[in-house]
Amino acid sequence: MRLSRLALTAAVVLAGAIPAGAEMRAAATAAPLAGEERVALDYQIYFGGLNIMKVGVELGLSPDAYDVAARTETIGLTGYLAPWRSHITTRGEIDGGKVEPVRHRVDAQSRGKQRNIAIDFTDGEITGLVLNPPAAKDPRDEIPAALRRGALDPASALFALVRVMGEGQGCAGRMPVFDGRRRYDVVIVDKGSDTLRAHDYSAYHGAAIRCDFHVEPIVVENAEHKRRFRSGRAWFAEVFPGRPWVPVRLEVDGDYAQTLVHLSEQPRSIVARN
Repeated sequence: MRLSRLALTAAVVLAGAIPAGAEMRAAATAAPLAGEERVALDYQIYFGGLNIMKVGVELGLSPDAYDVAARTETIGLTGYLAPWRSHITTRGEIDGGKVEPVRHRVDAQSRGKQRNIAIDFTDGEITGLVLNPPAAKDPRDEIPAALRRGALDPASALFALVRVMGEGQGCAGRMPVFDGRRRYDVVIVDKGSDTLRAHDYSAYHGAAIRCDFHVEPIVVENAEHKRRFRSGRAWFAEVFPGRPWVPVRLEVDGDYAQTLVHLSEQPRSIVARN
């Protein structure tokens, strides 16, 4: 198992952003939007019964814009043997009900090696892309511009999905995603309402919508590359009435065990800013 691949799939469904404690939340928060409201969430990721990661997300929303900020890092024995952390920030606009990303940044570090992704958008189209290490060092990262056209970054794709869910249209659909290095579609099937119960891992209790998904790679070089893309189930809930729905539980199917993502604490606050 490579933790970077695991985190990739979880980020696709979690919008690429989540805080992991008060000390991380302050660093993850993006500059406030005018008239925005912010929602903070904490998650824990388990693999084979072991708590291997913590993720923190903060979502900012105003009538015409959104931003997402998140930090993810391995913890415990996994953090010692395979240290990995990332900081993701995304900002976009809402134009006529349509989600249009403006910028997406990923700063990650694994075993002392830095990996960075910077994507800029104009009118919904990708106009800037910077990769470190560059795509020239990994041919799999060379995605033709034609295939990137019209795709959203992972955080914006999830934000677009929860906006539709908030309008009562369910979660079925196909979301085109480009994360800077890979182009894929997230295909989602609405499985209807469900009731979740809190337990030692999960803090959420109540009604939720189950959405089954699988990730379809658009460019596949070999079988190993295709194995990076997974399927699973996600549960979304309206934790604050009238606010965007958020993922409260996630199961990602793996070769040997499931990866489980749980909302570890009830969302603690919505902070209104003028």
